[in-house]
Amino acid sequence: YYIYNTSLILIALGLIGLVKNIKLKDSKLYIYFRKMSTVIYFIHMYVWVLYCMLRFGKIQYGMQSYLETALLCTVFAFVYVLIKDKYFDKTNNKTKFNKISYEKYINKGKEKINV
Repeated sequence: YYIYNTSLILIALGLIGLVKNIKLKDSKLYIYFRKMSTVIYFIHMYVWVLYCMLRFGKIQYGMQSYLETALLCTVFAFVYVLIKDKYFDKTNNKTKFNKISYEKYINKGKEKINV
């Protein structure tokens, strides 16, 4: 069991070193991976708790839970970003609308102060 965990830790560290040396800033995949990493950051704890409760009936720590949670989060993030990019507007009209709405709100506030 100790050798299993130690080997998984060494593999994980090796993968971190490998990923760190890959240059993706000029690639089209860079933005896609950035979106996935944000999704993974926000969902990983929910996935871990739900996974442990469904599989073990309690919170379970260890390399097995970590690897299975990481795999599930990566799959969920991949599917989410794929669906989001395919079916939703990419022009960020919502951002423009929010900016206009915010400017109207600020101007409305100034008018109230000046009156």
